[in-house]
Amino acid sequence: MNPKLHVVVRTRYIEDLEYLYQMGADDVIPIEFEAYLEMFSRSLSHYLVPNHEIDRLLAKIRANGYKAFRSNDSMNQKEKLSIPNFEINTFVIHKESVAYQKSIKELDLRNQTGISILAIKRGNHVHSNPSADFVLTDQDIIYTLGEHYNATCLNEVFMKL
Repeated sequence: MNPKLHVVVRTRYIEDLEYLYQMGADDVIPIEFEAYLEMFSRSLSHYLVPNHEIDRLLAKIRANGYKAFRSNDSMNQKEKLSIPNFEINTFVIHKESVAYQKSIKELDLRNQTGISILAIKRGNHVHSNPSADFVLTDQDIIYTLGEHYNATCLNEVFMKL
């Protein structure tokens, strides 16, 4: 009735998004998805992802207006990112951790745990596929790939003593 009015709608279920947009809603907030975001946020916090990174990621997801749920390709993208029995985890190096000031070679994670280091973020720079002589320092963020059970063993290496 009023094309200048910005319509924001709340829904319980993600599957209602497309219908509500078709009915004229400008923004649709699926409560179900917000619950998922909160669980995602807490999971990232558990793996010591810095709060500012979590906030940035959640803001980016919300800013896209849940477009992933409106795209026919969203399932295909999810399948492309899925690696059965493997997961990507994130850890933060602290001065008190076992890994502090050790090289990737010294840690020997691949041989000891089957875990591979995919990248290391130091400040604003991401070092993808870092060399064996890369030395870890305080606040480095480590991205790893491996089986879930093996990844839980890394808590002992990366957590504060």
